[in-house]
Amino acid sequence: TDATGVEGGRLAGPVAAGEALTPTRVLGPGLLAGSPPGTVALPVRLDESADAAFVRQGDLVDVVAAPRAAGVDSAGGGGAAPAARTVARGVRVLAISGEESANGSLLGGAASGAGTSSGSVLVVAADSATAATVAGLAGTTRLSVLLRDG
Repeated sequence: TDATGVEGGRLAGPVAAGEALTPTRVLGPGLLAGSPPGTVALPVRLDESADAAFVRQGDLVDVVAAPRAAGVDSAGGGGAAPAARTVARGVRVLAISGEESANGSLLGGAASGAGTSSGSVLVVAADSATAATVAGLAGTTRLSVLLRDG
């Protein structure tokens, strides 16, 4: 009988006649609510779940890309490590795989919030040019994040 939290909202899925509507059945404002115009949400897949273990929703991070290592030769002289480069600076973490988002839904992954043993997915807010750069590198490089102060 109280429409608070559902009136004017968009349904998250089908609703049968006479079914009770609760705030969890209505979509929230979205991950990008309050972001500057032109901001996009970008999923960043990290190879190791430990890379995201210290990151929380709302943190600012730098995204760093490094070429995937081809391995070390049998003589043990694998040469210098390939150079890593920062491909996104000061992007805000909107969501982390396995953590509840603002509207109560899960992005997937382990319930611990750190993703799965094979990696994690962070959703970050970025401008479209930065997002295109990171997305273009996603399959060919190892992506990591560095936590920024403030």
